[in-house]
Amino acid sequence: MSTAYGTPLKISGKISAPLERIALGSSGSSGAFDEAWLQRLVDRHPECLPISEIEPGFTRPVSVCMELPTRHGPIDNFLVTPDGDLVIVETKLWRNPEARRKVIAQALDYASCLFEMDYAELERAALAGDSGDRERPKSLFDAVVSGEEIDESAFIDAVNANLSRGRILILVVGDGIRSETQRIVGSLQSHAGFHFTFGLVELAVFESPGTDDLIVQPRTLARTVMVERGIVVIDDKRVAVQAGALLDENSVPRSQARKTITAERFLECMDEIQTGLAAKIAALLADLQSLDVYPEYKGSLNLKWDPPEGNSVNMGYITKGGQLWTEPSNWTVGRELARTYNEELAAALGLVLGQTNGDWWVQSDGHGPRLEEIADKLSLWPPVVARFQAQIRSKQRATESQLTDEPGSDGVSSAPEKT
Repeated sequence: MSTAYGTPLKISGKISAPLERIALGSSGSSGAFDEAWLQRLVDRHPECLPISEIEPGFTRPVSVCMELPTRHGPIDNFLVTPDGDLVIVETKLWRNPEARRKVIAQALDYASCLFEMDYAELERAALAGDSGDRERPKSLFDAVVSGEEIDESAFIDAVNANLSRGRILILVVGDGIRSETQRIVGSLQSHAGFHFTFGLVELAVFESPGTDDLIVQPRTLARTVMVERGIVVIDDKRVAVQAGALLDENSVPRSQARKTITAERFLECMDEIQTGLAAKIAALLADLQSLDVYPEYKGSLNLKWDPPEGNSVNMGYITKGGQLWTEPSNWTVGRELARTYNEELAAALGLVLGQTNGDWWVQSDGHGPRLEEIADKLSLWPPVVARFQAQIRSKQRATESQLTDEPGSDGVSSAPEKT
């Protein structure tokens, strides 16, 4: 990622003033902006981390502690989501490339230590860490989901599953980071048995003139894509993990599924609904990929396509509970085209066409169909999508042609000449 940001401005009425960037590692009126300060910033304000950009399914991360003890040393920041997702953060003010490579290896070693733990051991370590300004919690569950209606046993099971599968989000956070993706990949290959996502994040901090306010600007500079998982080989009672391919996200086409923890966990939910359902959805995604339809994992699996002009088209979304909803297909291309698409899809899947508030959608008994009921017909979906795409392109070409033929356009005017 090479995106660069300009200097932010503070605008009050007609007066604007550029914000001054703070050089982390220096001292100011608010004290030293050192690594400890950066660590406390992440602990107090975890929302400053662009976690949802890196792992869309990691919602509402909660700071549990700083300095979580492991056998290889303390982890700077430890966060957990109410769904049991794990996040570790290493903060670093960069001085040279060697320091960068060292902290990356250090973060991976810390993750390795966590994967040796079960829930009880992780909880003891978390409660022994530094709770910062917060009262020390009685349990890991209380620290993360206090006041929320979440089953404790389900939370414990989710954390244990992530620990046993080596599934975690690892962030290295600092100032002025410049990514060197290929070198990072080399460091990560030795940890191929883990299903982790790795991100480099830069936090730029600015002072607001005349106030004590600080502006924090996060930027994701690099994140890994697990194109292939590590392969476990058992030979003559010896176990070895062969490295899978780890690539920077920018080297993978958008239409190709980005293999994230969020995507992996979604497919696991499908197999919990019905054994083999995940494989059928994976086959559907492969067929749709040839049509440039890509998966976008949020709370649900959205199937998106970017037409030549205009906004993305959502072909429908599948919830974690296994239901299909297609009403988003109305939202960017109009209800006329959406009706044809949903009508054809309903016929292909053996369902009926429904309408709610003017939006057309595919339904079964008044609800979105369940995936296990139509799993054997999913291969019939891509041809319907292809026809829908062709209709959208045709409409866009007709609109463009009409605009160029209008009087006053760059095309030929149809208005009669004056004599």
